[in-house]
Amino acid sequence: MKVLVISDLHGSDWGVRQIHSWIDELKPELLLVCGDTTHFGPISFAKDFFEALDLRTLAIPGNCDPVAILPVLDELGVNLHGRVVKVGGETFIGFGGSNPTPFDTPFEVPDDKMYESLSPVMIKDAVLVTHAPPHGTLDGTTYSGHLGSKALARIIEGLQPKLSVFGHIHEARGFQPGRPAYLNPGSAREGYGALVEIGESIDAMLLG
Repeated sequence: MKVLVISDLHGSDWGVRQIHSWIDELKPELLLVCGDTTHFGPISFAKDFFEALDLRTLAIPGNCDPVAILPVLDELGVNLHGRVVKVGGETFIGFGGSNPTPFDTPFEVPDDKMYESLSPVMIKDAVLVTHAPPHGTLDGTTYSGHLGSKALARIIEGLQPKLSVFGHIHEARGFQPGRPAYLNPGSAREGYGALVEIGESIDAMLLG
């Protein structure tokens, strides 16, 4: 399965045009949106963005998205937050928001609640889609060290998804192959994304 992965659009009209260009050029079968579609709103930006897509899409909120984005994702049939969805023989599990930040952003979830919410729905060999990265993996920052979720790291260690995709930490963009594989596509607002081939193995091409 060929999947376009984007995150951290942060309300950028230029980023939207870039995403549509990738869709036209690369012909993915699925779009995964790892949160922060908006930058503290407005919800209308997210609604317009998702309505204009002519591609199967699964999305979660990020910490900079208002919690009120969830009914919009439901209405448009793209919501993966707290859900398990099967597409093309692959299982996708999603959880939005981030572990707490120093900035009191709109959609933050304590690590213990994230663990309690995700653990019951985790399935082995799934694709885990989160906004926050797992602690210690593609979550490093120049000045603050590793900022990822320790709950996600525990879940991944126990159940070994085939792929963990996330965003949130813009400067930690990258792909780490293995079992599981890890992907942070970077910020779509800055022109970054990734194309992933999901099969017996995981291959990814960073875009931008």
